[in-house]
Amino acid sequence: MPIKRVKKTFVPPEAPRIAAEFRKSANEVRIQASRLRGVQGTLDSTWQGNSKNVFMSGFSGEPGNVESYACWLESKANEIENMTVTIWEEINVP
Repeated sequence: MPIKRVKKTFVPPEAPRIAAEFRKSANEVRIQASRLRGVQGTLDSTWQGNSKNVFMSGFSGEPGNVESYACWLESKANEIENMTVTIWEEINVP
């Protein structure tokens, strides 16, 4: 019997589960970013003087950096969810 090679492309079965884990992590990171913003607001209203200025100059961008990380995780989840694998199978042809 002759053998024919057939290309088979599919999404790996574990991809949706892994993508869901990335999304879960992204959501957790967004919660942390929100908490950081809350802390920043609290400090803004209670601190005074040079110590506040020094701390806030280093801290003020961090909630945004954390949010950027969450976006990166979400982007990777989308990539994982849409990835495909191609294999070649050999089948007998009658």
